[in-house]
Amino acid sequence: MRAMVLALLLCGLMMLPLAALAESPSIPAESKLIPMEELEFQLLQEFPAQASESGGDVGIMATGSWGAQTVGPTIYTTGYPYYGPVFSAPASTPSNAATRTIYWDWNVLNYRSDLKVWLCNVTWDACDEVSHSSIGGTNVFHGLSATHNYQFVFGIPGNGSAIYPYVYGQQNSIIVNWEN
Repeated sequence: MRAMVLALLLCGLMMLPLAALAESPSIPAESKLIPMEELEFQLLQEFPAQASESGGDVGIMATGSWGAQTVGPTIYTTGYPYYGPVFSAPASTPSNAATRTIYWDWNVLNYRSDLKVWLCNVTWDACDEVSHSSIGGTNVFHGLSATHNYQFVFGIPGNGSAIYPYVYGQQNSIIVNWEN
């Protein structure tokens, strides 16, 4: 009997915080706490399309990103392009995903002020010069497929003469933000 009274008392004390929360002015009266096992989740594809201000269906837009790291090349001479390894999108990137913004980070040892660096879309053979900052972002590839490959290209203007000390490529990375 004593155990039953104690159990009822404990149950009443455990319910007290829930009742206090329900009466709290910060939570509307119609709100109620639902145990996690009773929650129902919907898959993203099952959400109804949203109506735009013009009355048409907008649908659901997915966003994501992928990133990759490589080590850059060593530069020995002027006048030649030095191609870094290719950054490839993972197979999980949706085929209809479009690039929004690309963030980059390139690094070298023995930096020279005449070093030129380009971030290139290998698939389209188009490049954006990013020499001005070793860390940054660009929208120049906006709208291109997020499954495209990219790489850094390094070079020092000149006539093919040897340089010393060499410019050693270090860790380089990109992050491709996409939407579909």
